[in-house]
Amino acid sequence: MLQPMLRPMRRRIAGNTWAVPVALGVAMILGCSSEHAVVPDAPHGDADLGDAPGSDAGAADAGSLPAVDPALPPEPIIPAVCAGATLDAPHAVRATGDIRTDGLPIYDPSALDTAAIQASIDACAARLAAGQKGSVRLRVNAADATKIAFVSGPLFLRAGVTLWIDRGATLFAAQDPRLYDAQDPGTCGTDANNSSGGCLSLINVKPTSGTALLADAGVMGDGVIDGLGGEPMIGGFNGNPDATWWDVATDKMLD
Repeated sequence: MLQPMLRPMRRRIAGNTWAVPVALGVAMILGCSSEHAVVPDAPHGDADLGDAPGSDAGAADAGSLPAVDPALPPEPIIPAVCAGATLDAPHAVRATGDIRTDGLPIYDPSALDTAAIQASIDACAARLAAGQKGSVRLRVNAADATKIAFVSGPLFLRAGVTLWIDRGATLFAAQDPRLYDAQDPGTCGTDANNSSGGCLSLINVKPTSGTALLADAGVMGDGVIDGLGGEPMIGGFNGNPDATWWDVATDKMLD
């Protein structure tokens, strides 16, 4: 059921869910989630690409930093955003004082952001010449700082395209397992096939045919990917309407 996941870096004790800050590199995530999103204090405006991604602003004095191993590859840099590929978050998150639900996205499951994000990824890839790189930026809504969330089903990266989840923004995985069916309908999150082979990842970095990873494709930024692994799946599991992705994983381990 669960695809390869980034190792969770933070844990929220109450709530039984996980969150993953986006690392520099490639992510393939479905049911991994953590502490939920927090509403930022102020809008997060457009970054100056001259010094934002990879900037040393605010870093400690160079004399206090340890020496860098010269054998390491250079630090990745977020590519420039493709034209028209900056997307403002359309959803707010709950903030009622209830620790069990605060931070969860407020959204309509029938109106996801999958199509808008995928269209930006595809359009960005179409504009790139051979060897070029570009990015699609998901950011806190510039007009309404309470809107920090995107909710999506499976996304498919393209060669040369980076999905940039900017600071303050959270990409949530949609809770309908039918969106992730990798084989026949009903194969993801069910006893019909409750192994990883039955599900697509939230973020897919392999071509539709073949096994090699796409060249120069990845996920970067200071935002968060939350798989909502501890929240109820739409349709439930094994007759339990409140079952979660973790329940599916536990059932698989007990088989």
